[in-house]
Amino acid sequence: MIAAIVLAATMAAAPPVADRSTPASTARTFYAWHLHHNVFDGSTAMRSFLTPELANGFAWVDAAQACTHSAILDYDPFGGGQVGITAYAVGATTMHEHEARVTMHLKLWKNEPSTATLVMQRGKDGWRIADALDDRGTSVAHELKRDRAESAHYTKLTNAERSCLAKIPY
Repeated sequence: MIAAIVLAATMAAAPPVADRSTPASTARTFYAWHLHHNVFDGSTAMRSFLTPELANGFAWVDAAQACTHSAILDYDPFGGGQVGITAYAVGATTMHEHEARVTMHLKLWKNEPSTATLVMQRGKDGWRIADALDDRGTSVAHELKRDRAESAHYTKLTNAERSCLAKIPY
């Protein structure tokens, strides 16, 4: 019985097998996973969809939130809000050489419509998410870089919190 519970927990945490052959298939697989998972749970599954740079940004957020005991990024950058996604549809894909943009049509809680644009980069193992733009054009990659740079100047931190933040690699 215990072995079955451990196996089930391990399987639930395992990264999904993603079809990374096209930007749209990567986006579809990511949002299928995202419907049932929080992007802020420190999940390696979520990071398996991201470029190393964006994954490192989210790792910094996880570590910084542990240091400061407060939210650094307080909205879902892949959903454009603070409520969960209830449905999604893959929209238009714009291709460039090694980059693509995939528009996602989302339904949030209470069927509120939203859009997100995933900026994808092609790598050795297929397409990965390099950035997400909400319906106002806000870039999560830019937000993460800005938050990291500004963290050294947070005024309401204790010395222990400031020291903890300074030790986080990025």
